[in-house]
Amino acid sequence: MRGYLIFICLFFIQSAYGQTYRQYVKAAEKSMAQKDYYSAMRYYQDALSIKDSDPSLHYKCGLAAHQFFAFTIAEAHYEKAKKSSNENEFPQLDFYLAEVKQTLGDYAEAAEYYRNYFKKGIGSEMDLEKADMEADACLWAAQQKADPDTEIKRMSKKINSKFSEFAGSWATDTLIFASLKYNDETVDEDRKLAKIIFSTNPDSQRGKPLKIKGIPENKNVANATFNRDNKTMYFTICDYVNTVDLNCEIYYSIFDGRRWISEKLPENINMPGFTQTQPAWSALEDWKGLFFVSNRPEGKGGLDIWFAKSRTRDTFDDPINLSPLNTPFDDITPSVDNTSQTPRLYFSSDGRKGFGNFDVFRSDWMGRWSNPINMGLPVNSGYNDVYFWKDTEMEKAVVSSNRPESESMLKDDPACCNDLYDLKLPEEEELLVTNDTPKPEPTPEPKPVVTPKPKPTPKPTITTPKPSPNPTVTPKPEPKPEPTITPRPIPKPIPTTPIKSTPIITFQSILPVKVYFDNDEPDKRTTRTRTIKSYAQAYNEYLEREPVFYDKYPIGLDASIKAEAMSRLTDFFNYDVRKGYSDLQLLSSMVLERLNAGQSVTIEVKGFTSPRAKTKYNEYLAQRRTSSLLNFFNEYQGGILQDFIRKGQLKIEELPIGEITAPPGISDVISDERNSIYSPEASKERRAEVVAVKIN
Repeated sequence: MRGYLIFICLFFIQSAYGQTYRQYVKAAEKSMAQKDYYSAMRYYQDALSIKDSDPSLHYKCGLAAHQFFAFTIAEAHYEKAKKSSNENEFPQLDFYLAEVKQTLGDYAEAAEYYRNYFKKGIGSEMDLEKADMEADACLWAAQQKADPDTEIKRMSKKINSKFSEFAGSWATDTLIFASLKYNDETVDEDRKLAKIIFSTNPDSQRGKPLKIKGIPENKNVANATFNRDNKTMYFTICDYVNTVDLNCEIYYSIFDGRRWISEKLPENINMPGFTQTQPAWSALEDWKGLFFVSNRPEGKGGLDIWFAKSRTRDTFDDPINLSPLNTPFDDITPSVDNTSQTPRLYFSSDGRKGFGNFDVFRSDWMGRWSNPINMGLPVNSGYNDVYFWKDTEMEKAVVSSNRPESESMLKDDPACCNDLYDLKLPEEEELLVTNDTPKPEPTPEPKPVVTPKPKPTPKPTITTPKPSPNPTVTPKPEPKPEPTITPRPIPKPIPTTPIKSTPIITFQSILPVKVYFDNDEPDKRTTRTRTIKSYAQAYNEYLEREPVFYDKYPIGLDASIKAEAMSRLTDFFNYDVRKGYSDLQLLSSMVLERLNAGQSVTIEVKGFTSPRAKTKYNEYLAQRRTSSLLNFFNEYQGGILQDFIRKGQLKIEELPIGEITAPPGISDVISDERNSIYSPEASKERRAEVVAVKIN
């Protein structure tokens, strides 16, 4: 989701390192582990200036530059790694080269690299499907021409800065947007915060932060959207979950004639444990309410667009998923043209055929949503094109993009940040609703707002492996550069369904659901067989220690294999740990749906361990892991499953298993912590599984 998520931006000042090759490499690897991709890139470049012959160093420098959005730098280092290494040394290299070349508009070469990667068949299922789709998208993109009747112009330097500007819209003659250029005075690091800005003359006026009563100065405040009289505003407040990630909630604010007074929306909108962001007010007849983006359960995968019908300005019906428009990837930044004759929704997605990264799409409501169409060139580019907004009556349109025309923090590469662009668009034709357009769920009849019991589950870490349209910034100390950003981690997250179709999700399609634990967790060094810790808590604690694994696992590895080792570890946390928690949420929501329909459900769970300890101890540990999973079901959505468990309608059967199921080759040597604790192979054995769901 990521993530968020969408506009996170951090700055850290790091201590200086010496001038030796080994010190530069060590500094780079430390920066990579901290997700400080700018410093990592610069340190790798410093090391390569001393010794240019190591292909693994070029590969790692390419990874850092790629995740920092320095695409031309990434391309150069990837190509050097490819020329000087054997075909199998870096199995993901073709995929990453294809992504970079697609972004830079070299569609023919990008398609070739995607095809080569797909033919080898050695990547994850997700990456292979993505490569197949993107190869076709590249061939399509190469044939597209810019619309001569569409004009796009970067807004003035009074509005845009070296940091990210985004979420632009107009309220009569006032431009409203968000900017990431404000300092957080409450922390030691040089960290930036987002604020909502208004400007009555964008060509000559820099604009001022919008003052909202009751909002602390150290909060990220962004994504403003207004009702038709501009007296009610919805916006987001985002808090840092850790040094990189954000969790966002939606607020509303009323203008009393002198000031804006705000309150948080209820929990049926702000679901505990998940992010809610990018609200868009809609006055459309059939869709009066709030579109927004969330990674909550029961979505299509990644970030999805949701809609909640308005009852009053601060109460809404339970949200519904816009399943006809969402994909298994990320669908973000919705906006509504409330003045067009045809009800029309705009949004950005990286899960549909496009030019690369996020593209803007539109869909018309004509009893159901039409098939989304790509807004084409020059609205879109190979870069991130997000936060599209349009008002037909005012004849104004805005988009946010990090395309090369945007101001860059690097002299040697057009990298970083989103800028605001003015658009002049021709009249848009009405879209047709085709027979193969899925029919959305009907807007629900008004019903009372349900507030969950006040027992929120712990918030999971929000992670957005995809490029965040407004990423994170971290400067290098020597020489001291301009602040910079951290985009998405690579590789991308795995959705649960392929992009080319949207099959009905069944229990069989997601089983077994595997959830993973830190070493000797839950409850270290005990022979108890039960725990009071829920898996939600164990999951969050595990992710807090993720940087430790990046520090410990590569110790002692040769430089030629360290990059691939780190890549496998990253894959484990992204594709196994985070996906496992997401699948558990999805399974729980599917179980609740069956229970509410009057069916009886039996869930079978098993516990597993790595073979570090004695067999008897591992049996106790495996039972604690299944106990933690049982606690998760008991606490799910504030305890909503407990009545079904008490009545016997929901049964959960345990079958703990110790190390006897661990495959051969997993280290059980206590002193070998690198392999027995921190390796992906050992980590995959520390888990619990939902192995079966039986419906009666």
